[in-house]
Amino acid sequence: MVKPIFLLAHLSQQIANKYLNPLLSQKCLEHWVLDGLSGTSRATKAELELRIGEAASMLAQGDGATVITAHVAETYRLSRRQARRITAAAYELLVQDLEDTDLSRPQMTAQLVTNLQSAIQKSLVLGKPSAIASNARALIDLCGLGADTKRNQSRRR
Repeated sequence: MVKPIFLLAHLSQQIANKYLNPLLSQKCLEHWVLDGLSGTSRATKAELELRIGEAASMLAQGDGATVITAHVAETYRLSRRQARRITAAAYELLVQDLEDTDLSRPQMTAQLVTNLQSAIQKSLVLGKPSAIASNARALIDLCGLGADTKRNQSRRR
């Protein structure tokens, strides 16, 4: 006799495969069925690659590493240490992609400026003045608009 939970898992998988893409069907299966199971098991290589890909996508959109780590830990019910490993692997994936892709310096600078402006806007909405200041400082440094501190310090002496 087939256990009802596994019948539900099989049926949910069929529905998800019929209407959704494979990445989404895997997530649906996790949330529909596996949330009810209390046993923990190791993620397969494919699941780990999906998690790293999601974290890399969030990094590319400008989300911070701590935000991504918290998201991964909460979404997949992982420890913070495991989530940090996934975030680090996602960062390495982005670095490798940037090395493989022949991006010019102006294109990369434009993307960084856009990400920093987005981070400043999010910080304004959330009312986080320290985040606004640090992102603005990074933007000023990136654009070369700040004062040359070495020259100013030598004049003060």
